[in-house]
Amino acid sequence: MTNKTIDINESTIKKCVDSLGPEDIETREQVDIGYSYDGKVVILFEIRPDWRDPKEKQQIEFAKIRYYKSRK
Repeated sequence: MTNKTIDINESTIKKCVDSLGPEDIETREQVDIGYSYDGKVVILFEIRPDWRDPKEKQQIEFAKIRYYKSRK
């Protein structure tokens, strides 16, 4: 078995997240997908208008991906 290194950079993450979101602009105003990335942790979140004040946007995290370096 060979070890495979997966190179994930921010442009790869951006392309993936952009493909998850809706294409229609009106739908994207109601629900969209965003991310934050700090080099080791990717957090995916949903972007929606706040139910109390639709002008405010809220970000609801739904996934966290963390990179751990192998200890070999």
